[in-house]
Order: sequence, then C-alpha cells, then structure tokens
Amino acid sequence: MPIEFTTQIDYKAYEELYFTSRKIATLIKLIALFYIGLSLLQLVMGFMELSKNTADNTIFLIAIMLSFLYLIFLQPKAMFKRLPKITILPRTYKFYDTNFEIQQQSETVSDYTKMDYSELYKVRETRNTFLLYVGKKHAYLIAKKDLTPEQTTDLRNLLIRVIEPKKLKIVS
Repeated sequence: MPIEFTTQIDYKAYEELYFTSRKIATLIKLIALFYIGLSLLQLVMGFMELSKNTADNTIFLIAIMLSFLYLIFLQPKAMFKRLPKITILPRTYKFYDTNFEIQQQSETVSDYTKMDYSELYKVRETRNTFLLYVGKKHAYLIAKKDLTPEQTTDLRNLLIRVIEPKKLKIVS
C-alpha cells in the first residue's frame, strides 16, 4: 500500500533548502552577530576618538553588517517570493517500495513524474521537511506539516530501507 499525501512548499521548507543545514545557518548568524558587535564597538570608539579614520572604518563595518543581515534574513524571503508559481503549487506524492510518483495539477498545469529511488542524488530529513535531491542543488521539498505523524514515520522508515546509507541523512 503506497504512502500518499499532498503537500505544498511553504517558506519554512524553502528556508531549510536555502540554508541546506541548520549548522550553516547558525554559523552565518554567529558571524553576523560578531560583525554587529564589532561594528557597535567600532562606532562607540569612533565617537570617543572623533577621528576621521575611525569614522570611515565605522561606515565600512556598518555596510558589512547590513550586507550580512540582508543575506541572512531578507534574501531567502525575497527569493521565495520570486519562485515561479508552478514551484509552489500543491503536489501529490505516492511512495511505493521501488519508486515514487509526483503529480501536480492546477487549472494551468498538469505534471506527472515517476522516479526510482536509485535516481535520487541524496535524501535529507530535517526538523520540518524531507528533501529529495534530484541533483546537487535541486530538490523536491516535502513539508512535514502536511503529513500525519504516521505518514512521517512510514516515509522515514521507507527511505531508510530503500536509499543507500551514503545518500541518506536523517537530522530530525
């Protein structure tokens, strides 16, 4: 009996794909906080010394800080909003023992894909999603919010059974 469900990409699922792993996201945020702290320290020291050189450094550090904030918080949201509508339409998945099917249906789009598990580049499970990579940077996103707890467990167990261990990473 197949595991069947319909899911739709949301920002939380997209963000996990964008950052690939929580370690990278955490590292980027720590670097950003470091630069924010350094910028504030530099700003305070600049007001104390009132030196033109320090003011130039402060402006430079503030620009770096704003760039990091943009990359961490705004860029992923902007990219998600620019995704083609077909990307965020609901998809129905059916997982069998040897392959899986994806069907996407709307008034303007009708798409069907059938893949063997051996065709997947890698599979990742995160706290909020299953990521089925069909290439190095391209993945189907399955938001766990749309699955029942039983479906989540069944899908995880199936993937553990059918995906080569070197291609599978369970992070949840």
